[in-house]
Amino acid sequence: MVSFTAERYHGPMVSNDLREAIRRLAKRPAFLLSATAILTLGIGFHTVVFSLMNLLVLKPLPVRHPETLVSLQTGAAPTWSFPNYADVRERATVFDDVAAIRVIPAHLNRNGAKMRLWGYLVTGNYFDLLGVSARHGRLGGREDPSGATSQWIHGLWTSCGRIRDDDTNATPC
Repeated sequence: MVSFTAERYHGPMVSNDLREAIRRLAKRPAFLLSATAILTLGIGFHTVVFSLMNLLVLKPLPVRHPETLVSLQTGAAPTWSFPNYADVRERATVFDDVAAIRVIPAHLNRNGAKMRLWGYLVTGNYFDLLGVSARHGRLGGREDPSGATSQWIHGLWTSCGRIRDDDTNATPC
């Protein structure tokens, strides 16, 4: 009885198969180029998808204690009024702090050109709760009497040409 080890039995077959595959690919360069292009695009696409997933889902938020943040919503659209938020803030003993945010439309008329902008209306403690600070100027705080504050966004200021990184007394457009 003759026995073969896996190395002895499969070794010559694998090298023969590789040689045959290279010969066939050399005879069909169009197929080789299209297969290479498809593999390159597939690998690139999956790299982009993973990078986005890593940025949006896997990487923690750049705020203080992101594992403790909770979002309360009722339905797809924001339906809570400011009095409802104030009620939750005063009565909720489960949370350390409560802040509110609402997307708001805004219109900017700059030199006759009208622009539609989207911004956020946030409560005074919003940035304190997240543990972030302003790059320029100040942020609203709990001491603001209205309880709600709107914040100008750095990107809007720079697009209007009114602020530079070293300018601390800039005004919005």
